[in-house]
Amino acid sequence: MGSQGAAVGGTGIASYLIPHLSKFDVVILPQNDDRGREAVERWAELLPKARVLWKYTFAEGEKDLNDQVKRCGLAETGVTLRRALLEVGVQIEIG
Repeated sequence: MGSQGAAVGGTGIASYLIPHLSKFDVVILPQNDDRGREAVERWAELLPKARVLWKYTFAEGEKDLNDQVKRCGLAETGVTLRRALLEVGVQIEIG
């Protein structure tokens, strides 16, 4: 969708990665469940410059971006994601 993505398996980030991640413009999209949101709260404390897409909207039953792509397609999901990114000050141009 125009940017390099990374994923965390589970609800933790290895402590040795924090200094490396702190060097990048990190945007975090929580999973659509309580554990995912709780994990991101911890990550935001560890990465204070990171921007979190707290307001990103998933449909009922969608746990993550992959579920949204399955339901809406890549193009529509990309539009939704770019709008959410603009709200936190990140602009992605798709060429």
